[in-house]
Amino acid sequence: MDKYEKVLWLISFLIVFQMMTGFYLSQVRIPLKYFLYIHIFTGILIFLISIVLIKISGNTRLKRLSYVNMFLILFTGVIGLGFILLKLRFYDIYMPYIHFLIAIGIISNYAVMLGISRTLN
Repeated sequence: MDKYEKVLWLISFLIVFQMMTGFYLSQVRIPLKYFLYIHIFTGILIFLISIVLIKISGNTRLKRLSYVNMFLILFTGVIGLGFILLKLRFYDIYMPYIHFLIAIGIISNYAVMLGISRTLN
């Protein structure tokens, strides 16, 4: 396993951790504040690692998937920012599903990237 695959595994673990903290935040009526901070910090870390993956990917398909993931992470972060800034009932009811589905798409893209990188080596 090379360095690129290790980074893909790391970011996949971080996304699963991110989804677990997000699930906690969505299920508890008054969540603990530090879980929100952990969720935000992990999202920023995932975004930064996705930028690093753009730089270290050698294949053009992997580079394109890295760009797609970076924009999906950014879009998911904007949706997440709406939970903090907007206090609309409609937003709080429907947007968590979209937020979660995009997160599933992000982790599946990283799984595809791991498969592509393994077939290239």
